Amino acid sequence: MTKKFILGILMACFFGSTAIATDEFRKVKEPSDIQGCWKRLNFSEKAMKSLNQVEPYPLEHQWYCFLDGGKLFTVHSNRNNYKSSQELIKASEIIKPAELYQIPQEGVIVIGHSNTKERAAWISSISDVSVQKGSLQFNPGDLLMTIRDQKTGKDIYYRFLTPFK
Repeated sequence: MTKKFILGILMACFFGSTAIATDEFRKVKEPSDIQGCWKRLNFSEKAMKSLNQVEPYPLEHQWYCFLDGGKLFTVHSNRNNYKSSQELIKASEIIKPAELYQIPQEGVIVIGHSNTKERAAWISSISDVSVQKGSLQFNPGDLLMTIRDQKTGKDIYYRFLTPFK
């Protein structure tokens, strides 16, 4: 990792806080906090546009499996192709994960592709209780991930995931 990237991660963690995060959320600390499969929570279009001015991942159905060894298997689709995490795990055995993840410090998940040096640091926390934030509803165990602007300290992209059984 470059010095600039490491500095960016540290700035992201300590410069500002997630607009949604409250005492009801705890920072991701270790891989066991996130291991398994997750599905993106889709809120109303209005709610999502108020948070994410740009949607780089526009497909409605998205799954993320944080696997052993720091491997991340992701699927984005227009169709609800998977009914269980077991189906996703089987798919990951056929289509080898191309993404990797690590938790270099509390509250940060770094995701990158195995064939490039590009990495994204996601500020990440898990809901401990049911939380209503405006039109957004979080249940215990839901994962909130944000990308933070290093210059302003403001979160510029939100990803909401729920455990996928």
